[in-house]
Amino acid sequence: MIAVVGATRCLEASPITYAVLVDTSSIAGVSGNVDFQFNPGALITDPAFVTISMFVSDGTLAGVPVRLGDVTGTLPDVTIRNTTAFNYNTSVYVDCLCVWIDIGIYIRDHLFVKPF
Repeated sequence: MIAVVGATRCLEASPITYAVLVDTSSIAGVSGNVDFQFNPGALITDPAFVTISMFVSDGTLAGVPVRLGDVTGTLPDVTIRNTTAFNYNTSVYVDCLCVWIDIGIYIRDHLFVKPF
């Protein structure tokens, strides 16, 4: 029998990445917001962050992005952490037909080996 006493290990998870294409051609000529939000859960939440990268659009950015919470960067590269209750980034685009982005989700996994 092997006993492990007082050992705790943490493992860093690999990111989960999604390539996303949003076709907005059905509302061509209409201004709109591109919103990204990443908030913690209701109770205990592991530290995590989302990266929005390689953002490409055929629209025109209008105005200054609005940020709330733990948000850094400006499109095409934004990082949003789940450290406060509300964390989001809003950008206004005019006459946008398509948006291409890569979204990476990074969540720290914990593997706890508890004593017997």
